[in-house]
Amino acid sequence: MSVGTYLREAREASGYSVEQISAKTRLRATLIRDIESDNFYSCGGNAYARGHIRTIGQLVNADMDRLIAEFELTTGEEDRPMIDLLTENSATGPAAKHNLPHLSYKFMATSAAVVVGLMILVPTANSMFKSTVKPAHKISTVNPSAKEPVPANQAGTTVTRKQQSAVAAVPTAGNLVFSADSGTTWIAVTDAHGKNLFTGKISLGQTQSFDASQLLNVTLGNSGAVTVNLDGKSLGSPGALGEVKYLQYGPGSASVSTTIAG
Repeated sequence: MSVGTYLREAREASGYSVEQISAKTRLRATLIRDIESDNFYSCGGNAYARGHIRTIGQLVNADMDRLIAEFELTTGEEDRPMIDLLTENSATGPAAKHNLPHLSYKFMATSAAVVVGLMILVPTANSMFKSTVKPAHKISTVNPSAKEPVPANQAGTTVTRKQQSAVAAVPTAGNLVFSADSGTTWIAVTDAHGKNLFTGKISLGQTQSFDASQLLNVTLGNSGAVTVNLDGKSLGSPGALGEVKYLQYGPGSASVSTTIAG
């Protein structure tokens, strides 16, 4: 059974119409019909198509392992290298081709060691040189405790826990951060017009930030695994482990969220 046929039968068995699925997932009804017809072109790439299939499949209680396995078998992605998938979905440009001579692993390892050594020695030597030079006069009085402002993360940028502390220290208007503190979750984010801003996975220990100065529609596959931080203020976890949540943040956001038990 094809991916589209399975999704359509699961949707009908759950008692949902295409329009109801569209309202709950904020995906266009025409896009849902295309997917049910095994037409993934309008999704904008197989990575986006896979994310939409997960969103719909979780809503209609489909067998996700079977669904994704069938999708990868249909699209032939299970044997493709990751760099090809990223290039196809505009996550990175195509690899440049260079006519370089073959380099041995031993040569590359030696070169890497030299580069690392220079990275360590140059700052150290520079620091020692500066310590031996005394300034002729005091140019200005600057508060030594002042810190450079931390630039706001752009939407869809994954940062580590160490980087997250820097973001939280200087919150900017509309800075929305999801932190995977209790496990891995799947997340999809669209703007008020239904444009996909991010679809993917946040693993344990990672964060994902977005610009919430605009209205954001957020779907969390495992809402209890994450905590939410908006403009430096913790909003806690939006749900329980295994719960699927449909949330809104930013100007004009709804005051309640939709919950579907996982």
